[in-house]
Amino acid sequence: MAMKRALTNVIENGCRYGESVRVHLSDNGDFISVLVKDNGLGIPPPSDRTGVSPFQAP
Repeated sequence: MAMKRALTNVIENGCRYGESVRVHLSDNGDFISVLVKDNGLGIPPPSDRTGVSPFQAP
């Protein structure tokens, strides 16, 4: 459930602040990799360290 919530938040933020979001899943045998890319502006420094705290929006 936590992974679903985390992925949903990342994807929704990408949609909200960018124009497109790409999600790539890879099965690497022992684990699965998830890569989420968007074309949004990102989090400007120096707030990039606190931007990943729960319940904070850039």
